[in-house]
Amino acid sequence: MKRLFPFVFVIIAAVAGHATSTLSLVTYNIHSGIPNGLSSAKHAVTQQDLQNIADVLKSASPDIVALQEVRCEWTSKTVDGRSVVVGPNEPRDFARLTGLGFAFGSAIDDAPKFPANTGYKEWANAGDPVTTSGAIHGEYGNAVLSRLPFRTPPENIALPNREGKEQRACLRLEMPETHAGPLVVYATHLQHDSAEIRVDQMTEILRRASSEATGTLVLLMGDFNYHPGTAGDLLGLAARAGFHDLQGEAAKTAGVEPEPTFPADKPKQRIDYIMANRPLKVIQAKVIESEASDHRALWIQVALEKP
Repeated sequence: MKRLFPFVFVIIAAVAGHATSTLSLVTYNIHSGIPNGLSSAKHAVTQQDLQNIADVLKSASPDIVALQEVRCEWTSKTVDGRSVVVGPNEPRDFARLTGLGFAFGSAIDDAPKFPANTGYKEWANAGDPVTTSGAIHGEYGNAVLSRLPFRTPPENIALPNREGKEQRACLRLEMPETHAGPLVVYATHLQHDSAEIRVDQMTEILRRASSEATGTLVLLMGDFNYHPGTAGDLLGLAARAGFHDLQGEAAKTAGVEPEPTFPADKPKQRIDYIMANRPLKVIQAKVIESEASDHRALWIQVALEKP
């Protein structure tokens, strides 16, 4: 939804004699760590706020987590001859609180008129030193937390936009080969106030995702700012590209409606999604009840079969 100030990872549980393993996936718009009902104008994010978000994540024992509305107001200065990081860095905080590796890609700067900035990235596998793209700073965007190490540096894709609109981005991450073959994750946050721009953004992501090597399992996760039946038909667009709405398909099989994710206190809209480019057996799909953010987290556990 409209951005207010204050990014999914993998346990491969292969068991001898069994043909499947499981993957626990979470997508969560964290509202910069600001609890539901509050805004950055009146609330400065605290360590307890971040811990509350981390507790939601840890309750799902996740392998891949896509986070949106993440603050990474990284800038550097020299203190006593040492380079230090100044300002809130939520990706590093969540990596520390969850014990997972992380990647972050910026979309905009926290400055007047929110200028586009998709040039900043930082990432680290669990326990490793942080690597950055060398840009001066990156302040607000998407993050991914991962139990699997990254095979290559993350790619931060600038999405189609219009003059005067907030820039959006999509993280692309390659994981080690899983029981189901190679794995690539796309984690994004689409435009909140234009169906036309959302369609352009989803079209570009699907174009990129559909070009992955044959046999690759592609996951698309994030806040699409799209509720089924509203303008744009992102679900139809994804389906025509071969992507499966895992929560929606699991709910249909169970004969129930998919749980909505927004707003956190009384959810009415389903705008957060986890998709895959092949059918996957959903073990469970659950929306986690919490008001640590203005969204609720979507958690899906899937079984992976050899292709």
